Amino acid sequence: MKVLIFDDNPLTKQLLASEFQREADQLVEAADLEKALQQYYEFKPDLFVINADLSDEVGFEACARVRGLSASKVNFNDNQTPIIFLTNNDTYEARKKGFEVGATDFVTRPYITSELKSLAFRLTDKQRPKSLQGVTVLIAEDNDATLKLLDRILRSEGIVPILARNGQEAWDILRERQSEIDLLLADYLMPELDGLSLCRKIRQEMPKLALPIIFLSGISEMDSVVELFKAGASDYIPKPFTKEELLARFKVHLEAKALRKKLEQQVEELEKLNQVKNKVIAITSHDLRSPLNGIMGLTSLLKDAENLNETQQEWLTMIYHSGEILLSLIHDLLVLGDIYTEDSQDQVEVELNQSLSMLVENMRTMAAAKDIRMMYKSFSATPVLARVHLNSLVRLCNNLLSNAVKFTPAGGMVKLELAGVEEGRMKIVVQDTGIGFKPEVLSKIFTEFGSYSRPGTVGEPSTGLGLSIVVELVERLGGEISVKSTPNEGSQFTILLPMG
Repeated sequence: MKVLIFDDNPLTKQLLASEFQREADQLVEAADLEKALQQYYEFKPDLFVINADLSDEVGFEACARVRGLSASKVNFNDNQTPIIFLTNNDTYEARKKGFEVGATDFVTRPYITSELKSLAFRLTDKQRPKSLQGVTVLIAEDNDATLKLLDRILRSEGIVPILARNGQEAWDILRERQSEIDLLLADYLMPELDGLSLCRKIRQEMPKLALPIIFLSGISEMDSVVELFKAGASDYIPKPFTKEELLARFKVHLEAKALRKKLEQQVEELEKLNQVKNKVIAITSHDLRSPLNGIMGLTSLLKDAENLNETQQEWLTMIYHSGEILLSLIHDLLVLGDIYTEDSQDQVEVELNQSLSMLVENMRTMAAAKDIRMMYKSFSATPVLARVHLNSLVRLCNNLLSNAVKFTPAGGMVKLELAGVEEGRMKIVVQDTGIGFKPEVLSKIFTEFGSYSRPGTVGEPSTGLGLSIVVELVERLGGEISVKSTPNEGSQFTILLPMG
């Protein structure tokens, strides 16, 4: 590495020489402006280190000459060579002035051993990509000096800045080039369209645009800062600012944006896989049902044959019973497939008493076969209107009622009750006098998918998916479900669902 040092302090030059010559770097020194410029022209350094505290601000003048920003006739127009200022007076004003004349970075003395060398390697190693290389930042700033300062800082880090001198100009650029822009850096007070209004406009008119918006402003009133965050700002940096803080905030929000995009892509992929899975379940289930019905039908015919012995009859009964279990499982899988593919937002207005009492009537035949009494009760004798996803409500109540009948012994009772309306939610209760649940089972019936199954009181097949279907339906409808149960006395399921 070829390093040019512009400093009139012998001790500082000695320390710098010691640091840069450890690995056989080429080093030249200069103690005055003309000598420094001559060495720059002849030596063509990879790195220019300048003492920012030199008298008459000649260090700033040397930087300006290299960048082509000086009023002098001797300018080099070099925007590539990194220029590092060393200073004992690390203030915002000094940094601002340094960046305005083209400084790449500042290092405060006394600096940590090898800090300067590490920074130098980072700035001069063209093979190593910068952490923000290629990021595009839209800057909305009406102060020309600040705009130029930000432009230089960002370019030195490999960032591509797009400059706008007021909020309206920034809005027009964003509308045309939103896919290119990774982050917006905006001032609060600007002509035509101020920063607050710009932020609101972006969040309201481009709600799907995941754009970090960072404000860089001199406002100090907490109420104004709070208003920025209410409008959708991602962050706020007060003026005066430092380059390190600015870039650190950039990295945080850009990393968060990248992570959010990655998660969105993963969710999208999972949704696609889920759709494929649901199609496979639906197709497979439909295709399985037909041959299974054939097997059960032939088994039923064989059971009626006169020349079968007791063992053969028992085998056929086992085959038929296994077919019933498989058919029940296929039915539940088809229901789950329908749930996942239906749009739960497709709602219609229904009269709850009429719809729920009809469900009880439809269940009476199944209940009568076991001598079970079916009941419907409502808190209101007048119509109760609600907007609901009717298919989901019917499936939900049917599953709970059929489960209640399945696990209630002969002579028992099953009741469906519209128990009231609380804070815009209907309260539906399904109660039975069945065999109930043991406490250790009750704690996990809503959390472990299809993990618990048992035959009904007269051997009815059960897949364990019935309550899983209920839980899925309740969640998709934005409701809540709870249960109370006592073994051999009965269970009570309570559901709260939005009225629409």
